[in-house]
Order: sequence, then C-alpha cells, then structure tokens
Amino acid sequence: MNEISRHLVKLLLDHNCVIIPDLGGFIAQYIPAEYREDDYTYQPPQRIVSFNQELTLNDGLLIQSLMQTYDTTFPETLKMLEDAVIDMKEELYEKGELDLVGVGVLRLNLEGNYEFEPHQHGIVSPETYGLTHVSMKAFAEGAVSYNRQSDKYTFSISKKVVNYAAAAVVSAFFFLGWAVPMQKGDVNVGHQQAQVLGSGFNWGNTDDHTRTAKVNVKVPEKAKKSAQVAASAPVSSPVPASAAPKPAVTAQDTPTAQEANAEKGGFTIVVSCGLPQKYADLLISNLQKDGLNEAKTEAEGKYMNVVYGNYASRAEAEAFLKQVAGNKRFKHAQVKEQ
Repeated sequence: MNEISRHLVKLLLDHNCVIIPDLGGFIAQYIPAEYREDDYTYQPPQRIVSFNQELTLNDGLLIQSLMQTYDTTFPETLKMLEDAVIDMKEELYEKGELDLVGVGVLRLNLEGNYEFEPHQHGIVSPETYGLTHVSMKAFAEGAVSYNRQSDKYTFSISKKVVNYAAAAVVSAFFFLGWAVPMQKGDVNVGHQQAQVLGSGFNWGNTDDHTRTAKVNVKVPEKAKKSAQVAASAPVSSPVPASAAPKPAVTAQDTPTAQEANAEKGGFTIVVSCGLPQKYADLLISNLQKDGLNEAKTEAEGKYMNVVYGNYASRAEAEAFLKQVAGNKRFKHAQVKEQ
C-alpha cells in the first residue's frame, strides 16, 4: 500500500485527478493563502485532495508510472495493480481504514461507502512552499510610552562578607611568608656527636685553613641489614632491544595485492533500487529471459536493490554498460563500488 501511496503523491503533483481502478479517484485542488479574522491566523496555500468512489475507470496514469518504475510490460503491470487493489480492499474490510501515506486516510462506513479524510496540511507541492499557518493579532493604536533607564547602578555588600574576605587574605599572607616546612627522619639527636678538627692554623699549608666537622649518626639495625642485602644481590645487565628475538614473518602471513583487491569486491552495476521483493524477483526474471544471468538482489532496509555482475575496475563495468546500451532495463543503471 505504501508503494501505491508514493505513486499517488508523485502523480498528484502534475495531475489534478488520479484513479485507482476498481477503487476510486483522487482529485487535487489548489487553495490560495487566506487570512482568517475569527482566529487571527494566516493560512498558507495548500493542495487539498478529495476522493470520489464513482471514478473507477482506469485512466492509465498509475499503470504508466508503475511500468516506468519496474520496467515491466502492460499485462504484468496490470496484474500487479489488480493484486495491490485486492490487498487494499482486504485491509479496509479487516481494519476499517486504509492509511495512504502523504495523501490521507480512507475509511469504510456501516453503509459500505468510502469516507476519505485528507492529510491535514495537504500533499507536498512546490507551489505551496511547505509553509504552515501563522497566528498574528493586529496591534491596537495608542500612545506608546518609553521609560528611560538610569545608567547608575547600586550594589549592596554585607559587612560580614568583607570582614571574612579580609581575614582570609591576612591568613594567606602569614602562611606563605612565615611557614617553614618540617622534615621528618629517624635520626636520634641524643646520640649525635660533633667534633671540630683543626682548631689551630698551619701557615705553611693553605688547605688547613678549612675547618672540618664530623657528625656521628646512629642508624637503626633494620636499615643496616636492608643495605647489606641490597649490596650482595647480583645486578643483571640490561638486554639491548636489538638482541631480542624477532618473530619470523612468512609469505603466507602477508596478503598479496591481488588478495586485497579481491576482498574489496571491485565494482558492480545497480540496475534498479528501492523495490519490493516480488518486483525485484520479477525484474531478475526478465533479465534472465534476455540472457543476462548475473543479476542478484541486495537488501536495503525493507526494500531490495537489483545489481548485476562483479567487475575488477570501474572501466570494465562501464564497458559492459556500453554493450547493453540497447537494453531498456539498463536505461537508468549506474556503476557502484562495493
């Protein structure tokens, strides 16, 4: 049903009436922009659709659009459209309504007649500019007064906040200026001894003018044992990086350029895209009748793409398109890189 809806929206852009055989006709009407004084709104231009169930004669517009899209013959397209209409009627009888996306909702009442509710904003059309309604009330005439604002501003600050800020600044100043970091250690002050040597001066040797101080510090037994163990432990020499063994690289671990190109998949030809499964199978069947047996389908969401062949380069794919230039099924084909 969504497939028929898309064709309806497309055809109603250029035609004022499109008929679905054995169901009814959809009539498009252009409504210009207007201003409603009751609710003060500007209504944009719209293209409104109405429905007439008496128009059931096939006008050929819908069949022609389907034939151009799926590249099928008239009997095949007619059978396709008849099956779609049967499905639409079955949904109407089961659910009581049929949603035609972009057009409106078709309902079945108790008398067996169709009731159509068009889309709120009409169908999309370049002539309507895609606008929505705007509410705008007229301004009442009268004197307009202007209040000139003063450029002077007054700020109030609590005195308590000022006192706290001043105390914080003074505390930071004393902390940074007078605080001395304390050092911790295991030195036993009671066992320190200082001895100054060379209290006399030797005028014959200038080196004796220097006074030497000797300090004896008591070291804990645990620290001595740890130092002895560390000194007796063997020291291992570092191994240079160049001497480390390197893994062997075989020819099988390195892919060749040909294998890399094969993994990329090369190029293919997109014959048609966005088709339902049964229409894609029908197109492949027609290609096989023409002797072209390399067509296949690729899924893209809910719909299928029909692609043909697998080529190593774009030039090779374009050369094949020139060979089948006379085939109408490749009229809109394009080369795609996989």
